[in-house]
Amino acid sequence: MCKTIDRVIACSIVCLMVVAMSACSGMGCDNDAVWLHGTWELTHNPDKDDSDILVFKDDGTVTVKTEDGREIPGKYLVDDNRLKMTLATARNVIDVEFTISQDKTKLLYQNGAFYTKRR
Repeated sequence: MCKTIDRVIACSIVCLMVVAMSACSGMGCDNDAVWLHGTWELTHNPDKDDSDILVFKDDGTVTVKTEDGREIPGKYLVDDNRLKMTLATARNVIDVEFTISQDKTKLLYQNGAFYTKRR
């Protein structure tokens, strides 16, 4: 019973985050993030964490593909030089933020790791 309630709460939180992120309005929102769409690989990993792949679609969704074969769905928002992602796992909602390099070729994480787009 508790697991069901936890899942309902988690789903509710995810729904609220999706609605909030899709309400991109005002200055700074990059509605033309064509440069982002596609597959990005973890190419610099100073902490030697698991390597994963990010797949961005033009509908505002992102999928994280993990080394162990899992796929974690989410939504993303580009705001100036920031990329904000909200991911929904079975247990909780994860917010992740990257800094976008000036030339838009790298997604920089706070620990120094970065992703580059597959060609």
